[in-house]
Amino acid sequence: MKKKDLTTAGIYLVIGVICFAALVLTDSKLDSLLIAGAAVGLLEGVVKIGNYVYWRRPENQAEYREMQESEQIEQQDELMQMLRDQAVSYHFQPIFSARNGRAIAYEALMRPEMPTLRSPLTVMKLAQELRERDDRTSILFITGSTEFLKDGYSVRPIQYLLKPVSREDLEQAIKTDLRLYHQPRNVTFRVAGRTFVLPAEDILCAESRDHGSVLHTTHGEQFILCPLSQMQEYLPKDRFCRCHNSFIVNLFHIRRVSSRTIYLTDGRDLSIGRRYIEQFQDQFVRYLNQN
Repeated sequence: MKKKDLTTAGIYLVIGVICFAALVLTDSKLDSLLIAGAAVGLLEGVVKIGNYVYWRRPENQAEYREMQESEQIEQQDELMQMLRDQAVSYHFQPIFSARNGRAIAYEALMRPEMPTLRSPLTVMKLAQELRERDDRTSILFITGSTEFLKDGYSVRPIQYLLKPVSREDLEQAIKTDLRLYHQPRNVTFRVAGRTFVLPAEDILCAESRDHGSVLHTTHGEQFILCPLSQMQEYLPKDRFCRCHNSFIVNLFHIRRVSSRTIYLTDGRDLSIGRRYIEQFQDQFVRYLNQN
């Protein structure tokens, strides 16, 4: 359970208490409405707090993760079923080279026959669900509106292209995506006679711990007896940045940044050390400009 669920429970309880207090302290003609509000608010609040306490217990964590995975699979199935049922058609459009006029690639276009997918809100919801399901999915927005520009970047698209879009812009966006995210790029560590090989894109961050480093990945944790300063030498400098005495972060997995905190795609957050603020900001801006 997330802390926002606890916040929701608190809101329900406050509503319930307010309705109950209004029922007791005032002579209102809305008694039935206040009774219903008090009952629903207090009951929902208590149930949500109970659920929060239950699922936060260590012995229930495994069951909770299984339930979350099951819900994600159901959402994926619903999305795919919706796409099938609504008669989505696919078209392949050639991408021509600006140099010689030849077709160098083909763009797969998904054209919905349903009016709902023409709504920017629905498109944004689908993009968010795709990103939650798969961190490696390439998303490219081509639109004539800037209304959802800020929300669009939260799903880390290749780019947000505004119409009219030139062939050169589209070609460059796809080439950049292929170069940065769809070419195998492994990181090899050779420590104490042992060799470790991990895909760079799977590494969320590296943490200093017990005279070594813990690599937090999309699949779990890997402890390597290697100081963080040495670990920094192994990691690609265009993708990884030291943000704290204890952390190196993969810039690709940053969801958002506040003044002193980095929020990653898996939900964890990292502090930005005072001595690393300027260095991190400069490198992160360069990374964004390159992408």
